[in-house]
Amino acid sequence: MKEAKVLYIAGNERAGKTPTCKNINKMLQAHEYQQKGDKKDLFSGDYAIHLVKDKTHVIICTASDSNTVIGNFIEFLKKIAECIGDDCVLVLILAMRNEGDRKRDLFEEEINKIVSIKEKLEFPLARVSDRADSTVHDWYRKSVDAIITHVLGGKPFNLV
Repeated sequence: MKEAKVLYIAGNERAGKTPTCKNINKMLQAHEYQQKGDKKDLFSGDYAIHLVKDKTHVIICTASDSNTVIGNFIEFLKKIAECIGDDCVLVLILAMRNEGDRKRDLFEEEINKIVSIKEKLEFPLARVSDRADSTVHDWYRKSVDAIITHVLGGKPFNLV
């Protein structure tokens, strides 16, 4: 079974998990990670993508909140995990609901059938009130992006 390092981008509905994962995709591609194969459409604009740089494989999943999305992602992950060499590093960056959520439990259970999670880090997101002005939303997004960049640049991920 292939080992994987995992970063959960976690939070309640509309906390910003999908935009954060999409920003990570853009950031990694700006750091010379190349998309391998087609993006897998999961449902309604959410996707899974496989990025590669040298012997590091990164799989990003922008959603995990329905059985359809989970099933589509698991199918995508299985195909990739079977093809990755033993000398390669696998990193999963996954949008995930909060701990205790039934869909999260199902998603983790299915992932554990395919990969052995070597290290896991969780980045919790919170929803900024719709009543907050754009300055607060901009500050929050910039802060999240800066912290994510720092996390992905250091151990255990070493991606940027």
